[in-house]
Order: sequence, then structure tokens, then C-alpha cells
Amino acid sequence: KGRVNWLVDEVEVTLNLASQQLLLSGNVPVAVNVLESLEQRLSRFEQPELLPIKQAISQDLAALKNRPYLNVAGTALRLDRLENGAAGLPLLLDSTLKTQNAPAAQVHSGGFWSRTWENSVNMLKGMVEVRHLDSNDAMLLAPEQVYFVRENLRLYLLDARLALLQHNGEVYQNDLNKVETTVKQYFDVQSPTTQAWLKELDELKALEVRMVSDDALKASQAAVRNYQNSVRTAMPVVLPENVPLPPASAPASADSVQAASAAPAASAVKASEPAAASKPATKDESKGGQPEKPQAKPETKPDAKAKGAQA
Repeated sequence: KGRVNWLVDEVEVTLNLASQQLLLSGNVPVAVNVLESLEQRLSRFEQPELLPIKQAISQDLAALKNRPYLNVAGTALRLDRLENGAAGLPLLLDSTLKTQNAPAAQVHSGGFWSRTWENSVNMLKGMVEVRHLDSNDAMLLAPEQVYFVRENLRLYLLDARLALLQHNGEVYQNDLNKVETTVKQYFDVQSPTTQAWLKELDELKALEVRMVSDDALKASQAAVRNYQNSVRTAMPVVLPENVPLPPASAPASADSVQAASAAPAASAVKASEPAAASKPATKDESKGGQPEKPQAKPETKPDAKAKGAQA
């Protein structure tokens, strides 16, 4: 049971990390690889209480595989390539004012006056050229305003790239629509360079940019929490026996320490007192250790009775 509980805890931590990565970066392949590795680890255990977790992980894995995946890094590089290519787009004004090749002179048969008339008419036709323009603003661009038109394109593409990183599909589509409108208004759409640029822009507009929902791994996380709340709680828990601890001795105070140290000294004094009582101290010992001279016994005079008896 302990090993299974450790496994469930590891599965919970891994699922939380995978869910955070999905919300932050929307990297679906990484989440798929994580779920596949968890599925392989759980397949080694045959405990019946792990069956709901296995089913939930398999369900989330199938949902992630069916989810359309957007390569955010690759799309950002494509937007960067469009941003760099905007500087080379030909303007509609330049292509309109470009001199065209003069038509080859036709040889007309006839007299001098007829040939002169036809040449004069052709010369007048070449001096005036009438074209239909859908956008009149493109013809009113000053040379210094062309720089700002290209910079607006770069800003729109930069904003679209930021919206892509934030998984904001609405802002992403609006910025690309503004880019397409600007290019068709001020640049020559008949140019092969512009046509290739617009083709790649249409491919980027067809991508579906959206935020990955936070319930992508909801079933797996709910199964893990259910196991922790029900199965693990229902398991018997063996508590260790209560062993009474010895009473903690109070710290010795300074007075008790002094009393304890004075007790051996008092006992030593008491032991030395009987020895001193049995051996009285002499005067010489009391007077600095000098030996006292023995006193002579006093001579006694004989009584008269004793003298008479002797006589």
C-alpha cells in the first residue's frame, strides 16, 4: 500500500505540472508524452483501486490527441518572415508610373499624308494613358509617407505575434485582417512577390488560435483526488504504542548546587572531629610547634610522724 500511495502522489504532481504547461504555453505534444509515460507506469500495478485513475488518464489522453495542435514557435517564425518581407513589397504607385515599352512602329502603306496622320495619332495616344484605380489614396502618397506605411505593417504583424503567444485568437485575426487590407490598398497585388506574400498571410489567417481550457486534465486530477480522499482515508492506520516518558528532572538551582558541594566538606569535617578528640593537642603544638620541656616534680618534706617512726 505504501508503494501505491507514493505512486499516486507522483502522478498528482506530474499532472499538475502538465496542466500548468498547457495553460502557459499550450504545448499539447508535451502533455501527451506526459500522459503516455504515466499510463505506462500505472500499467505495472494491478491494484483494483488504481483502475479509475487509469481510465481517467486514458480518457484525457485520447481527448488531447484529437485536439488540433498549433505550433506556436513555428507560427511566430512565419510572422517574423512576413515582417522582414514587407520591406520588399512593390508599391502600387511605382508600378503605375513605370514606363511601359513603346509599341513597335507599324509600317503603313499609303501616301505621305496618311502615314503622317497615323504616326501623329499614335504619338498622341502614347502621351495619355487612362487606368482605373480602386484606391485613390495610393496615388497621393508622398515619398516620405511610404516609410510609415511599411512601419504600420510591421507593427500589425508584431502585435499579431504577441497575440499568438498569448493565445488570443480574436486580436490575432484582427491584426492580420488589417495587414491584408493595407497591402491590397497601397501595394501592387499583381506583382509575384506580393502574391506570394499574401498567400502565406492567408495560410496564417486560417490557423485557429485559442486558449487551451483548464479542464484538459480535469478527469485525471479528479480521479487522483478521489483516491486520496476515499481509498487512502479508508485504509487502517496503525499508531505506535504510547510509551510513558520519564519525568523531566527540574534543572538544579544555584543553592542546591552549593548545598551538594558543601555536603562532602561537612562530612569530612565531622570525620576529623573524633580523631581530634581522641588525641588532645599539646601546648607545643598550639604554640607554633615548639616542644615543651618536662617539668620537675616538686620535692615533698617528710612529716614529723614519719621521722619519729623511723627513729
